[in-house]
Amino acid sequence: PIQPLQSPSLSAAHRQILRGVSRSFDLSIRLLPPALQAPVAIGYLLARATDTVADTTALPLGERQVLLDLMTQAIADPHAWALKNPELTRLTQAFAAQQTDPHERALMQALPQCLPLLHTLNLDDQASVRGVLGHITRGQQLDMARFNSGPQGLEALQTEAELADYTWLVAGCVGEFWTELCGRHLPGYSLLPQAEMMRIGREYGMGLQRLNIIRDAGADLTARRCYWPVEILAQAGLTPALLA
Repeated sequence: PIQPLQSPSLSAAHRQILRGVSRSFDLSIRLLPPALQAPVAIGYLLARATDTVADTTALPLGERQVLLDLMTQAIADPHAWALKNPELTRLTQAFAAQQTDPHERALMQALPQCLPLLHTLNLDDQASVRGVLGHITRGQQLDMARFNSGPQGLEALQTEAELADYTWLVAGCVGEFWTELCGRHLPGYSLLPQAEMMRIGREYGMGLQRLNIIRDAGADLTARRCYWPVEILAQAGLTPALLA
């Protein structure tokens, strides 16, 4: 049987929030070695919160950008000064009140309690979580700016280099994060050198994100977003508009 999540860092309330926003991920974390569970769970919770802000397109872009910037500062600051920022608290609670999904609303309401979880990790794991979230939030910020098409219509990535940068920021860095944690907490977990494992982890994450792009292509095009680069489509005689 799958065991309860073995992490003293996470309260029963935190675990309930994690289960609500991703039951499958909650189950997966329980299968990890205990040393990996807390940094992975905390990293996921915070990434899920920033993703909720970036993806809630029903709300004004400017409000979401300000809130995501404040959340990024709060995560990155090792002294957590930003946690005391009244504007962060105000915007987070106002944003939570507008969420239609009850699980995402609960996550945003609990954000002031989730952010301090970072400080329950050892310093190396804190640095790893902050590092991966820094890349993820940068990718989310670029996405919000890039696809703020409004009445202008469909927006698309232009080059393969832009696609590679995007897939690394939102997923390749996650593969590196997991690999870094394994190297730290599970000595001998691989017969390959750690540098090679980091490369494999990065490319695996980027590949999974490309699969996500294929899976979500219909919904993305409906939302006037195209992750297929214009230069690649042109080689097949296609344009983003033809796909839509």
